[in-house]
Amino acid sequence: MNNEFNIIDFGRKKVNKILFLDSVGNIMPFETQLAILSHYLHLKGTKYEATYKEMAVRLIEHWSKLLYD
Repeated sequence: MNNEFNIIDFGRKKVNKILFLDSVGNIMPFETQLAILSHYLHLKGTKYEATYKEMAVRLIEHWSKLLYD
């Protein structure tokens, strides 16, 4: 899995229009997805990283698959 991408990749693929469902099946807005990822990256290496890690990893895997398929 290639999990390296940048903001240009998002623009090319129109990632902001890609649906991602939360754990209860609701559509998660792209802004919320970015907030979760940025919270995780900010807290990475601290005892609080676990709060966002699972969802951040799911988002990265989801975005990577969509960008590189």
